[in-house]
Amino acid sequence: MNETQYHLEEIRAGRTDSWNALDQRIRPQLEAALHGLVPQRYRSLIETRDLAQSAMLAAIHRLPTFEYQHRGSLRSWVLAIGRNKLVSKLRALEASTRPDGNRVFLSGEPGSPEPVSQELSPEAELEAASELADMLQTLATLPEDQKSLLARRFLNGETIDSLAESLRVSPRTIGRMIGGALREMQRQLDLPRND
Repeated sequence: MNETQYHLEEIRAGRTDSWNALDQRIRPQLEAALHGLVPQRYRSLIETRDLAQSAMLAAIHRLPTFEYQHRGSLRSWVLAIGRNKLVSKLRALEASTRPDGNRVFLSGEPGSPEPVSQELSPEAELEAASELADMLQTLATLPEDQKSLLARRFLNGETIDSLAESLRVSPRTIGRMIGGALREMQRQLDLPRND
């Protein structure tokens, strides 16, 4: 009989010291494993220490159903419980996302609102890539001055006023130039107009 089997027999006999010994040995490994499984965007929202504790408590309640099979089987079983708890927590977090993609925070929850990335299906990713390729192809057909203006405005984030000042034209002229370039792209891409 190895140490884990001994502690399991002691726990079943009602001796809590054995549970404490197993908890001290398994919990740090469980916390590390669960932390590695938490997606980056949820790391500030999910406390792996609490998740590990919850998994350990669930394990102690289910211990009568556990069958020791080999060295490491208890740790694997507790990790499976922890994974299940993590999946439930992630589902709850995803369900608390508003249609606009912003998280709904529960009272007292740490962190600030952040958009939740919406993972695309392979078909949607392919369609998005195709649309992007069409847009880049259309952009390439624009005259150099229009491409430069769109890049400065939308990629560099320059304001209409700063563009007007640097090109020594009125802001209204810049607005017309940008609008003209965007309408030409809409026409070439055969997109509906928002007039």
